[in-house]
Amino acid sequence: MKSSKPSATTPLGPSMVDFHGFLVSVQHKKYLERVYKKEGEFWNSGRFKSKEVISGALECLGRILVIAHSPWSEISGADLKEMVTGLDDIAETGLVLTCLASCTPNVKAILKMREHRVRIETKLKEANNKFDESNRKLYLLKHKHLELRKQLDNFHHLSTV
Repeated sequence: MKSSKPSATTPLGPSMVDFHGFLVSVQHKKYLERVYKKEGEFWNSGRFKSKEVISGALECLGRILVIAHSPWSEISGADLKEMVTGLDDIAETGLVLTCLASCTPNVKAILKMREHRVRIETKLKEANNKFDESNRKLYLLKHKHLELRKQLDNFHHLSTV
């Protein structure tokens, strides 16, 4: 009787393809090939020699490269954080990627700028709310002033008659 359980060589999840002896997602392969053209067999510099661990690191790198391929203005904060975490994890494996050396500091800088922008936008919204409230109060004071002026004019008018 055949087991319905996948064998150890059966890839799980998205379509997997061979990338220089490692299984990677088909969508990541083209990005990994670009790095390979610049860096050669960069996985040989890592501390780990297990094909599964290297495949995992390549998948992580592939996800990062897919995210980075999008226009930076459209990358969400969560994706930027995923990039930083992934790049840090890849660095921990000992993989040396010269072509991505400036990527982590740049992504961290973008995250900080976005967080700063969010704080500024929050303060601006608070200031706008205070300004609107002040305008409402000013309108009510002007209205009250006109009403009192009208009453005073009526009083003046009655006292001169």
